[in-house]
Amino acid sequence: MTMTPQDFVSKWKRADARERQSVQEHFIDLRQYKCLDEAVFAAYGWSPNLTDEEILEKLLALNLQRSQA
Repeated sequence: MTMTPQDFVSKWKRADARERQSVQEHFIDLRQYKCLDEAVFAAYGWSPNLTDEEILEKLLALNLQRSQA
């Protein structure tokens, strides 16, 4: 069964496992998409029109936030 972007977002939005604990399953879910970028953007709630610089800024901010938790 192929996971839709909405299924992916719903599943991983409520995930409570630490990132290292769920990375393999997360990657497997991502591989099911024909358009990986679209799925990742949807999962993070980001616009698919972000520049590479904007993506890096958002990822850095997310990593900093998670490291402080």
